[in-house]
Amino acid sequence: MKKKSLILALAAVAGGSTLGAQYTDWLPDNYSLTMQMEYQSRHVFRGFKQADDTFSPSLELGYGDAYFGWDAYFPTGRDDGAFQEHQLYAGFDFAIPGYRTMGVDLGTVVYDFPHQDGNRNHEFYAGLLFGNFDAVPGLQLSTYLRHDADVKHTIFEPAVRYHHDFDGPAMVIPIRIQLDGYAGFLSDRKPVDNYRTAPGDVTREGMKDSYNYYGASAQIFFRIDPNATLGAGIHYADAINQDEDFQPRDNNLFWKVSLTMGF
Repeated sequence: MKKKSLILALAAVAGGSTLGAQYTDWLPDNYSLTMQMEYQSRHVFRGFKQADDTFSPSLELGYGDAYFGWDAYFPTGRDDGAFQEHQLYAGFDFAIPGYRTMGVDLGTVVYDFPHQDGNRNHEFYAGLLFGNFDAVPGLQLSTYLRHDADVKHTIFEPAVRYHHDFDGPAMVIPIRIQLDGYAGFLSDRKPVDNYRTAPGDVTREGMKDSYNYYGASAQIFFRIDPNATLGAGIHYADAINQDEDFQPRDNNLFWKVSLTMGF
């Protein structure tokens, strides 16, 4: 799920605003709208490549502490159609009263794979968010617990983010530099067909389903308009402790470019 909880929720906790997420008068009070168009050289999910060049639009509507969103992944390669994916999600994030550096994010996401016999999975998540530190203002931390009710995956996923803004009077275009890192620990209690494997690709018998994954990225964002931000970055993701016959890994170093508009 591409939901910007670590940015948006912590911005709410800190009482600030995200780069390019200015709001306009045409939206009712307490509403926000974020649209993004992204192109990535590789779509990687929890350490495993899903497809090569992928176009990924997204839309998110916020109302107060609640949010509702849609993400999509459209591989452009002729042989990657089985990994077309849609994600529908909803949740709410809020500050913990009396704790200016802590927030909570609760929600659910539905993964839909239209070219895999209508395969659909339902995941629930709960996260603790930490930010607004006086000593290091750009530091943000999170830890999530996720559970897929269909394939019985339970995932623990901590993450760290640091950003620095260059937006002084001398900056014609405000810039944000952002560094991210995360790890995931996935436990599977019930061996079932994996919904991210194209039908007929592999045999599941005897496969090991619990594994760990990790990733990191370096990105730069240019605020080209009060409501629009251009971004580009380099990402790396990989998985360990998994049988490569199930879903072979390769060098998951890839790039992304994006246009984000916030209202």
